[in-house]
Order: sequence, then structure tokens, then C-alpha cells
Amino acid sequence: MADPTMARSLEHVAADEVEVLGPSTLAPRRSARDIVTEIVLLLPNVARLVYRLLRDRRTPIRRKVLAAGILAYIISPIDVIPDLIPGLGFLDDAILATVALHVLARGIGRGELMELWDGSEDALDLVLSVFEWGMDLVPEPIRSFLDR
Repeated sequence: MADPTMARSLEHVAADEVEVLGPSTLAPRRSARDIVTEIVLLLPNVARLVYRLLRDRRTPIRRKVLAAGILAYIISPIDVIPDLIPGLGFLDDAILATVALHVLARGIGRGELMELWDGSEDALDLVLSVFEWGMDLVPEPIRSFLDR
């Protein structure tokens, strides 16, 4: 969900200009602690968004049921990959959480999402891109079923 105006403006930057400026000029480096802090600060907004999407009449019932089913699987103790396996145990839960949120978010338009979101538009774009990433990991037949 990149900003199309930004993409167009960067297309006109010559390759030698990017080398002269360097990547650190385009975006300052952030520490891992700063990134984790930003993620933790986004979690309450994501939780409120999910709650509001589930309650909103504009979100299709089918999407609410699919997302609720996925979230129920995540909460249940039965997993395809057991949580006891270090590193991989929570991977299926993390991917499925992003898929459930993607299914919900795709049920309504961008304007309606902004009405339900408490943070900035940039933060929403970041969250939606993570949801999209999770959906990209799902096999195509399942993805097309979920995205209907």
C-alpha cells in the first residue's frame, strides 16, 4: 500500500543522485528497540480496529465469520505446528492472525477503515502491508477463497 505520489516522485530521481545522497539520507536508521516500541504502540490500535470491524455493519458477515473462525483456531490449543517447537511454534498463529485481519480489513473501503482507525494514515498503511504479507504466504486456492 505504498503512496503512489511518492513512487512517482522517486521515479524521477536519477540513479547517480541516489548514490550521492545515500540510503541513510532517504530514511534515518532506527534501532531495533525503536522498531519494537513502534510495534508495541500499534497493538492497541490494531485491537480496537479488529473490535470495530467485527461490530461494524459495513463489514460483510461472511468476512466476520471467517475471521472469527481463524481467531478461534489461534486461541485453541490445537495447532498444525505445535507451539512447543521453538521458533516455528507460533509461526502458524502469526500468519493466521495476519490473514484474519486481512480478511476483515478487505471487507470495507479505505475511507471506512480510516474512520475506524485511531492512528495515523501511515501507521494504517504499515498495518495493512503486514496483513497483506501474511496473506501472500497463503497458497493461492485458499487465498482466492478467503478474498472473495
